[in-house]
This record gives sequence, C-alpha cells and structure tokens, in this order.
Amino acid sequence: RSVLDLLHDDDVVHLVAYDTDVSIIFQNARASTRQLLHPLVDKIKTAGSTNLSGGIETGAKLLDKYSYSGYSRRMFIFSDGQANVGLKTRAELTNLVAGYNKKGIITDSFGIGADFDAEIMKGIADTGGAKFFFLESAQVIQSLVTKALMSVFNVCGSQARLIIRGKNGAIVTKIWGHDNIIEGANLGDLHSNNLRSVLCDFNVSGTANGDGSDTETLAYELRYNRPDDLASEPIVIR
Repeated sequence: RSVLDLLHDDDVVHLVAYDTDVSIIFQNARASTRQLLHPLVDKIKTAGSTNLSGGIETGAKLLDKYSYSGYSRRMFIFSDGQANVGLKTRAELTNLVAGYNKKGIITDSFGIGADFDAEIMKGIADTGGAKFFFLESAQVIQSLVTKALMSVFNVCGSQARLIIRGKNGAIVTKIWGHDNIIEGANLGDLHSNNLRSVLCDFNVSGTANGDGSDTETLAYELRYNRPDDLASEPIVIR
C-alpha cells in the first residue's frame, strides 16, 4: 500500500505474488488508480512455499511487455530468500537477476524476517544493480520501503559501479561490502550531492621511490547509465 501511495500518478505498476505458484495481482496499472488497487493488495494471503525465481521471471516479463519511453524499469523483490520451488541456489538466482539487469531491469531486494537468507537477498540486489534492505519487523516496512522508493526519484545515474585497480605493483585484495573485486563496488543509483564511501584493502610493493616522491597506488573508474537509457553502453569516468 505504501508503495502505491508514494508513486506519482502517471507511474505504471505491476504486482506479482508467489508461493508454490505465481499470481499476477494486477498489471499495467497507473498509480492514479491506487484506490482501486488497495483492495487487491489487501486480499493477498501468505502460504508456505517460496517460488522466488517464478516471481522474478513473471515480474521481468511484465516489465518487458509494458515498456514505455522515458520510464525506467524497476523491480522490488520481497522475500526471506529461502527458495524451495523453482531455482533455489544463490548462483542460480543471481544469474537470473543479472540477465535481466543486462536488459535494463534494476532490482532492489528486501530481506524479510530474522532468518532470511542474506547471501541470496544481498546477491539479488548486487547483481540487480540496486540496493538491499533488511525488514526486521513489520514496524520498519513502511519507512524502509519509503526510503527505497524515494531514492528512485530524482536519480541522475543508475547501475553505477566503481572499478578499483592497483597501480605500480599494488594489488587490490578486497572491497568491503562487495564480493566481486573484478566488477567493483555496486553503487546503484546516483543522486546529486550524494557522497559515497568505498573501503578497500590492497597490498603494495615494499620498494619506495628513491627521490621520496609519492607513488600512485590505485586507479578508479566510475561506470553508470542514464536512468532513462539503461540498455546502452555505460558512461565511463576515469
């Protein structure tokens, strides 16, 4: 409900529910019709199984089916990550999301409950080019979903990644909070006047310059897409 209330009237929204099976609650609906959509949301009932991949696939198909010029394509995934129907492993699910991300679909993930599968849910957000949120209780759902949705508005860059490489014998060994050193740090959306911090570990050669001058040890490359053109080659800043 909170998502519908925060969307702009001309935004287009689809809602998919999944347990053993996958159901389309509504599709291609303008947010201006939210009063008609609220009762449909209220009728959703929880069940025991989790067909996470089926929900993702159905959501992505709807975003492909209803594509509008000038609109970004965004998917919010809510789950405990404990998939027991369809694709089940982290590798399978993140590969699925990564494939859709290459087609311009950005995926945020929301881990539900204290026993959610962190590896799967964080992996979905990382390969989806967006952010992960932990919904520890019902009390925080509205505030965190609001935060996630507000971050979508006024975006100046999407699918941003900071690539960090060693120079002059230096070797990057870890980027904190990000699993893949080669792909770099996933920054997701960029906003104006939005400061980000990235912490990395690296090893350097024990040989100093004879003249006492500084030696560059790291090279940086920022890659991002225009929010309304995610399928094109990314903009690169070195």
